[in-house]
Formats: sequence, structure tokens, C-alpha cells
Amino acid sequence: MSFLESSFKYITDSKNIKLIVIVAILSCVGSYFAIDELIIKEKVSRIEELNKDKNHLASQLKDIQNRLEKQIDSEDSRLEKNVANVKALYNEVITDLNRKNNQLMQERDTLISQLAQNAHTTQLEINKRNNENILALRQTLNSVEKNIHTLYLTHSRLSSEYGYSQKECEKRGSDFYGNICEQSSKYKAELDSLGEQIKSQEQRRKFIQEEILSIQRGAIN
Repeated sequence: MSFLESSFKYITDSKNIKLIVIVAILSCVGSYFAIDELIIKEKVSRIEELNKDKNHLASQLKDIQNRLEKQIDSEDSRLEKNVANVKALYNEVITDLNRKNNQLMQERDTLISQLAQNAHTTQLEINKRNNENILALRQTLNSVEKNIHTLYLTHSRLSSEYGYSQKECEKRGSDFYGNICEQSSKYKAELDSLGEQIKSQEQRRKFIQEEILSIQRGAIN
């Protein structure tokens, strides 16, 4: 009998079947537990690796957060410093501008006061000069009016003499009384000259009167 035949006979024997089944079940259960234990070990190892990765990432995240917070604090500090510098510069500029503005206002007030004083002094000088000019013009006007009056008197006298001599010349003729006619001609020439002088003096009087009025109007304005 061969080995296979003897083995088959052993297995098919009813007494041995139960034992074989039990052994097979125990073998399967043992194999199952062995496989589960291996799988569990692998999962535990994987979990540990994941935990390590998680912890590493958490540590990196914390470092990044710390660096960001430090950077933000540094930026805030830098910005606050820049803002403080700008504000200080602004205050300095405003203070300087206010100082210069006050100085200019004081200078303006001083100039206004000086201008007012100068204007008052100038006006006094102008009034004094105007009064002096008016006085001189009135004196000249009086002299011109006297000249006009004298010229009119002379003109009136010569006019009478000219009228008389002219009548005598016409009455008696120029041959026998030639000197009377010549005298009449001289009177006529003198009267014409006096008329021109009177006209000139009257124009001068009018000019002086207008000058006086112009000065008086300027003083009022």
C-alpha cells in the first residue's frame, strides 16, 4: 500500500475525521489571529507614524505662527515708529509755519501802523504845501487883479484921449493938425496893446483861480 492510499484511508476513517477537523479549525483560528496581530501591528505603526507627522506639522505650524506673530509685532512697531516720526515732523512743520505766520502778522501790523503814520505825516505835509501854494497863488492873483485894474484905468483914460484926438483929427483935417492925428494913431496903438495885456492878464487870472480850486478839491478828496 502506498503512502497516498494509507493517508486517504486514515482520513476517511470516522474516528480520525473529528480529530482532523478540530486540528484544521485550530490551525485556521491560529492563522487568523496571527494575521490580525500582524495587521494590528501595521496599523499601530502607521498610526504612530501619522501621530509623529501630525506632531511635526503641529510643531512647524506653531513655529510659523510664532514667526508670523513676531513679524507682525515688528511691522506694527515699525509702522508705529514711522507714524510717530511723520507726526513729529508734521507737528514741527506746523509749529514753524505758525511761528512764521505770527511773525509775518506782527510785521504786517507794524507796516500798517507805519503806513498810517507816514500817511498822516504825508497828508500834513501835503496840506501844508497846498496851503503855501494857495497862499502864493492868491498873492499872485491879487497882483494880477491889481494889474488888470490898472490896465483898465489906463485903457479908460487912453480911450477918452483917443476919442477926443480922433474927433479933432477928423474935424480939422490931417494937414494943419497932423500932430493930433499922429497922437490919435499912437493912442489907438496903445489901446490895442492894452487890450491884449488885459486879455492876457484875465486869462492868467482865470488859470490861477482854477489852480486854487483844483488844489482845494484835492485837499478835500
